[in-house]
Amino acid sequence: MNFFRKSVTAPIFLLQATKGTELKDINFFSRFVNKTAAVIFEISPMQFLDITRYYCASGYDFVANEKIEQFMQDYEQLRDYEECNPPVIEETDVKPKVAKARFEEKKKAFIESYDMNRDGKIDIRDLSRMLPLQQPFNQLFYIRKALKSSFDFLKLFIEYDKNCDGNIDFQELKAYVTDTLRLNTLLNLEESTICHYTSVLLKIYDFNNDGMLHLSEFWRQNS
Repeated sequence: MNFFRKSVTAPIFLLQATKGTELKDINFFSRFVNKTAAVIFEISPMQFLDITRYYCASGYDFVANEKIEQFMQDYEQLRDYEECNPPVIEETDVKPKVAKARFEEKKKAFIESYDMNRDGKIDIRDLSRMLPLQQPFNQLFYIRKALKSSFDFLKLFIEYDKNCDGNIDFQELKAYVTDTLRLNTLLNLEESTICHYTSVLLKIYDFNNDGMLHLSEFWRQNS
């Protein structure tokens, strides 16, 4: 069964390895796999943070230009593995060179398949849909209300910027996370879970590492 699909629903990897074999670290995703048994796994919030930091450009919320080829190969290799169901992924020392014109065509098709907001990039929100991200953490990457204009976004920002300092600090972001999860999932989660999700979300979008989200950083989380 193929668990990869082009939709807003997070897919699940069904990865299998025969007894006694080892799933080799041929790409970044393989480190999140149970390498000794057939498993269906979810990517935890912290693992998702690691993925964004590895593939995304520093200070940006999309897969870096210099990483897009590797990301495509790594992601499609896992897809091929799930679809073909071989006993183990074979490691190759050198990846095949792709002609520039052919690669650009392939890249364009790949991005168009997963680029939900049609901005020509694979951003963090796209990644959350491409990967089997843990629920309900994945709901934080679904836009909870339509922001039809910059004015609508400013209203949202002001709603959570309780101390009016022009930033969203941890406690303010925690309130946003709580409201978003309740709206999207109708669940009342434990305080420790809310704090963990808030911490990870802050680390993902706090591009200048000052411990809070500025207007532009909060915009990226909601655009």
